[in-house]
Amino acid sequence: MKPTPDQQQLFETGKLYGGTAPHEAGSETSRTAAIMAEPSRQTKMAKVLGFIKERGAYGATDSEIEVGLGMLHQTASARRRDLELLEEIVFAGRHRLTASKRPAKVWVAK
Repeated sequence: MKPTPDQQQLFETGKLYGGTAPHEAGSETSRTAAIMAEPSRQTKMAKVLGFIKERGAYGATDSEIEVGLGMLHQTASARRRDLELLEEIVFAGRHRLTASKRPAKVWVAK
């Protein structure tokens, strides 16, 4: 799922990180890699947002996003955090247990 033109504009790095993709300060290699990864980051944000929207009021935990989309934890939680910062999703005010029986926040689309 590629981001729609509206999503692409919303997901632009500048809206979240002051115009610079997140990277290790002082590392040109890290900065270059972050810039190159930007299109993938936007696509993954669109996938996470779509997944959460599809679930409606039931919402999704980070763990459910990981499993449902086949993403690594670091990727799923980072893209979910981006969406939270953009105020596209909100904490639903409840938790569900993960596979390891730990409570996890449930996120829903605005």
